[in-house]
Amino acid sequence: LTPNRKIDRKALPAPQSARPTATRRPVIVADTGSIEHRISTIWGQILGVTDIAPDDNFFALGGHSLLAVQAHREIKAALDRPDLSITDIFRFPTLGGLARHLDGAQTPVAEPTTPAANAPSRGDLMSKRKAMRANRRARVG
Repeated sequence: LTPNRKIDRKALPAPQSARPTATRRPVIVADTGSIEHRISTIWGQILGVTDIAPDDNFFALGGHSLLAVQAHREIKAALDRPDLSITDIFRFPTLGGLARHLDGAQTPVAEPTTPAANAPSRGDLMSKRKAMRANRRARVG
């Protein structure tokens, strides 16, 4: 902290990639005309990521709601799919899941959401907030 009790940003370490490392990284070898390959190309351009596997999650790769809107627009145009809904990006966040959904091979049941590997649980977040409040009260009082 600085003398004014603000974060000293100059003292922080350089940011590192938040992309999770997997033990296996299957590369998509499908033909370039497949839906999965075309979606992975779009995701790669939007997210700045290469080597996207079918089980990779758009949001775990660094995507967020604004990038999801951009991905939706580009996928819809590239695949000429006016029926693609923005909610499909959220319901099927993995590359393979979205491709299967667009192929029609998957019934419209949303994929189970799993928390990111390094994401703290809700209980941990609540505990941290309570501790921060207690520290504030102790300093004030």
